[in-house]
Amino acid sequence: MYVAELGTRGAKISKNRDMDDFHILLDTALQQLITNGIRKGVFRKVDPKIATLAINSTIETLAFESVEYFNKTAVTEMFDKVEQFFIDVLLLPEGKDDN
Repeated sequence: MYVAELGTRGAKISKNRDMDDFHILLDTALQQLITNGIRKGVFRKVDPKIATLAINSTIETLAFESVEYFNKTAVTEMFDKVEQFFIDVLLLPEGKDDN
């Protein structure tokens, strides 16, 4: 669907992103943060690499969606909702064990 919506432009951007040292650094840091959260019992037991990919893919998609019709208030609200979604998905409810 990503390529269907964005065409080869989206695929090229995604391919270039994989080779970008800055994004590799951010991906590594996010994966480590998720891994540490799991180890400390704060986050659910998820695959850190897949969680990082999901977060990054969502952010990239929202960025592409908002470029054409940019509205700062709407974009801020959209990113706040996405942030809350991932917090809700990752955080273990207090007192729960994710076995």
